[in-house]
Amino acid sequence: MRYLIPLISLWFLFVSCDNEQEPLPSYIEGLVELHADPNGVLRTLITEEGRSYGLINPQSGYNPGTVYRAYTIYTLSSSGAALYQLGIVPAEPATEKSPEQVRQDPVELVSIWKTQSRWLNAHVRISAGEGTVDLGWTWSNIEERVNTQGPYKILHFTLETKIQQTPYMYKEYYITSCPLTPFSKQMRRGIDSISVTLNTDSGIVERRFVY
Repeated sequence: MRYLIPLISLWFLFVSCDNEQEPLPSYIEGLVELHADPNGVLRTLITEEGRSYGLINPQSGYNPGTVYRAYTIYTLSSSGAALYQLGIVPAEPATEKSPEQVRQDPVELVSIWKTQSRWLNAHVRISAGEGTVDLGWTWSNIEERVNTQGPYKILHFTLETKIQQTPYMYKEYYITSCPLTPFSKQMRRGIDSISVTLNTDSGIVERRFVY
């Protein structure tokens, strides 16, 4: 389980005053995958569409050989990707638990989505307050079914939400990701499915995605 830091918008204003005719670069804000080399230097950026770019400005001080999820501001060019700001997003593998073992305090759902770079992601809002917020991914089983096109599987996930705090009047944003690569040997891409269950302020919701 992970204790999360609220997501704060990373928008910054970039202004060029030296040459009014010089175009500003196209800044991109969003989630990416970052790879650290054996020396703990971030050298590769992978977008949500699965495209890989070398970093023009490698970042040191990270765990060697580690894959990170990060909410970033970056630019893309023929030379590669340049990072301007990044905040590491919790992205641990799902824990196996039965649905009865999962605690689900209600949250406001912003979105749940799956990326082509094989991540499952959730964006939620939770009332700010004094205390702790603990979000974590769990999976319970791989269900086998049959339809007119043949057999297929459904991998069942639940977003566990433990909120232990005295709420304030406003809400904060949280993002968490879960790698899908640990299930690559059991699940077939484009055939099998993923089911995600989450307890929201409006009740239990389920979202489904093609693996």
